[in-house]
Amino acid sequence: MKSEQDKYGPFIRTIIAIVFVLAFVGVFEFSSPAELFSAVLRLFNSAREANAKPVNLESRTFDVRNSTDVSESMLRGAIRLMESDYDAITTFLGKPGGRRIPVVFVAGQEMAVYDGDKLVISVDKGAISTETVPFMLVLAAEDWTLQMDASFLYTAGYAVYVLEEAKLADTMMGQSTDAWVTLLRQKNALLGLEDISQRIKPGEIESPEIYLWAIIEGASFMRWVAEAYGLPAARAVVVGDSPQAVTGMSLTECEARWLASVEARKLDPRPCRLALSSSSMFNFVCRKLDESH
Repeated sequence: MKSEQDKYGPFIRTIIAIVFVLAFVGVFEFSSPAELFSAVLRLFNSAREANAKPVNLESRTFDVRNSTDVSESMLRGAIRLMESDYDAITTFLGKPGGRRIPVVFVAGQEMAVYDGDKLVISVDKGAISTETVPFMLVLAAEDWTLQMDASFLYTAGYAVYVLEEAKLADTMMGQSTDAWVTLLRQKNALLGLEDISQRIKPGEIESPEIYLWAIIEGASFMRWVAEAYGLPAARAVVVGDSPQAVTGMSLTECEARWLASVEARKLDPRPCRLALSSSSMFNFVCRKLDESH
């Protein structure tokens, strides 16, 4: 039987840890939630980077430091894969080549995190944790950080939408987020944009599952925004414009148009346990769907 710690996987545990740190340091004064969150992420990473030293690895994109005993050949392999992924991401975003990004390899089991300054990647027993690296590369390309508030729905959704369009999401998601939305509707488990937005609050965790529902529904919704109004409109939603301002419709109307576009695709989603591998960080979605059916 899995321990309570292992129930949700390292990605969600990392999110939970950051949320609780946010709740603790929230008593200090910052000019904005974004500034607070970036400060917390940098604090969260600083101790882990204490012994990081520059590595003599040539990279078109990354400035690499390492505080672990992982082999140079593994580092080179990871950097080559990251460069390929970053090329695909920035090409789709219309920013070929992107910008140089500091990358630090540290000992630990946490998933990769972009904290506004650098991308921090964990190494555990010689294995490099790469599952969320492409996700964080999207944020690094746009120079955004995840906020644990209502904006998570659109920021995380945008990142996964970009990964899908760059053909980098199959391993993580198992099938398209539109297919997932179709499956959630079939299971009467779709939450909806307003519900998700109201249930993600700074310093509070109602349920870890809400973040995965936000990623799935947010990515599908952001695809509709980008296809109907253009990628700049999707970016505008992430950086602060409401969907209502971007589309000229109420959120209810936006949701209806989005879901109608998904339904028009007439997708035949794979059952949850066939879509996801047993090792996927999203596999507890299947358990949740089993409980709701």
